[in-house]
Amino acid sequence: MPITYKLIQTVTVTAATQNVIQFLNIPQIYDDLVIKMSTRTNEATFYSDTDITLNSESSRYWFGFYSVNNTKAANTPGNSGFNIVGEATAASATANVFGIADIYIPDYKSSNNKAIGSTGAQENDSTGNNGLFVHSNKVVNGTAITSIELDPFYAPLVTNSSASLYGIVKS
Repeated sequence: MPITYKLIQTVTVTAATQNVIQFLNIPQIYDDLVIKMSTRTNEATFYSDTDITLNSESSRYWFGFYSVNNTKAANTPGNSGFNIVGEATAASATANVFGIADIYIPDYKSSNNKAIGSTGAQENDSTGNNGLFVHSNKVVNGTAITSIELDPFYAPLVTNSSASLYGIVKS
């Protein structure tokens, strides 16, 4: 089955004080959604978790798994406060290094629970600190997704952070 990616929108941060990236009025004509994210914050540490909010709702369930500096660490499932989908590289990392993430949201038009899968990396070239991650999320909102917000926890995004939203067409 051929799969086609259709760019819906790209948001690029143009000021170092933007707190979130938003996709509003998402068309209901695709099968699935994908977000490609490249982010950095002015947080003083090495990374900043990035939360995803669908339709401005807070019902969610999160489980994360990380591999950082070639060691494994698993997060405890059941954090109902956030839907973590990535880590933005922070200000203490090498200049102009951005964290990356791919976020997949299948069946976004349905009223079913939403499963979100994401993978990515953040790095700090100057000290060898880096992190790879895999996250899975279950969102229980009972509605089609019409808006998405990406929000780093600890600090605003810096200039040139960006995210692109794609619609997936399966034919």
